[in-house]
Amino acid sequence: MFTSNGSNDACPAKAYLEREPEGLTVNGYRNWVAGYMTQVDTHWDRCRRKFISVLGKHDGQLAANALGHLVRNLGHCATCPLKCHAPGSDHLNSDECMLLGLIASIQHGDDEAMEESVSALSCRAKCSQVIAPAGEYAMILKSVGSLLLPIPASVLAEIHANHQFINNRSHQTLH
Repeated sequence: MFTSNGSNDACPAKAYLEREPEGLTVNGYRNWVAGYMTQVDTHWDRCRRKFISVLGKHDGQLAANALGHLVRNLGHCATCPLKCHAPGSDHLNSDECMLLGLIASIQHGDDEAMEESVSALSCRAKCSQVIAPAGEYAMILKSVGSLLLPIPASVLAEIHANHQFINNRSHQTLH
């Protein structure tokens, strides 16, 4: 499901998403989700072309396919339907932040942040089914020098807590 931000104000995430590793990851994720939602190959092709243009043919194809495998597994293991902004958006939602946290934590060997991210995205019983393809994707990027910025577990926990609070409040009514 795509989310939208009605405001045209510049989002602080814009500069973050202009970094190549984060932009590739988030927009790749968005294109894979869009492809699964619509069953239209153009989204997947767009993702592959972008990865190839940035990482080269061999590494770009490996990375794009690994990210697709991760998104497919997330779709099966997610605690609720995956949410994302449309490809190219300058905004980030909670799921996208957790995805970035998961990839960054694997690249930087931060087990606490990895656990925070994966448990926000998946049920406990299926976390390993998410971590394995996330690790493959993270290591492909790392092998070509494409490192995401680290995101501390405390920041990920706060993002997840705020997301849970907003979701819980949106289902409440006043009588």
